[in-house]
Amino acid sequence: MGEPKSDRVVVITGAAQGIGRSFATAFLLNGWCVAAADMQERKLQALCTELEGSGRILPVVIDVCDEASVRSGIADIEKAFGHIDALINNAGLFTQLQRKPLVEIKMDEWKRVMDVNLAGPFLMTQAVVEPMRRTGRGSIVNIASVAIYHGSNNLAHYNASKAGLIGLTRTAAFELGPLGIRVNAIAPGATASEAVLAVSSPERLAERARKRCLARIQTPEDLVGPAMFLASEQSGFITGQLINVDGGEFFH
Repeated sequence: MGEPKSDRVVVITGAAQGIGRSFATAFLLNGWCVAAADMQERKLQALCTELEGSGRILPVVIDVCDEASVRSGIADIEKAFGHIDALINNAGLFTQLQRKPLVEIKMDEWKRVMDVNLAGPFLMTQAVVEPMRRTGRGSIVNIASVAIYHGSNNLAHYNASKAGLIGLTRTAAFELGPLGIRVNAIAPGATASEAVLAVSSPERLAERARKRCLARIQTPEDLVGPAMFLASEQSGFITGQLINVDGGEFFH
């Protein structure tokens, strides 16, 4: 999984908890230098304290919706590590959202979801292009969702943002390929992170599990291998692709 080279640098957004925390831990333990980006400074510091001695990890407070914050954070990361090899756009709004029919979603809520889930990856992608261009290579991994396939979860804004992220992935892959930058996406199924467990009943997760070819509850660790593969040169000729990681709930 991945390439255990101490000079490889990955930026992970939403790294303070859940799937992002699992990514940060796994990449660090596999020899990557990790820039753990999030708005939750206290949780970031706790993560770095927990992983102290396991490798080079840098906590970076970034608001992915704010262009100045993104640019400043990427500059700090480049200053600390010298270069950037991979970006995982993981930060997003999901468990904070209340399920409701689309006719009940207010415009300010719609805009907030689009800002975090779609504009955030857009701004982060823009910001890493120049650092990656200078090294002649790079990998960007966007975290989408299998929710785009069924559209039945009363989360029209979330589903639309993740569908838009796939469009961004494909366009960026086309435009950035000549620079040696690859862009791919992972679509996770319902994943039992701590945030999901706080809002979803065990019965709901078990029901989703029964629909899968691999009939068990999905964990954040199930996403680590695919993310490390796409971030590393092991996937050096793969770009513009969407990979489902959902235990075979959907075929695409």
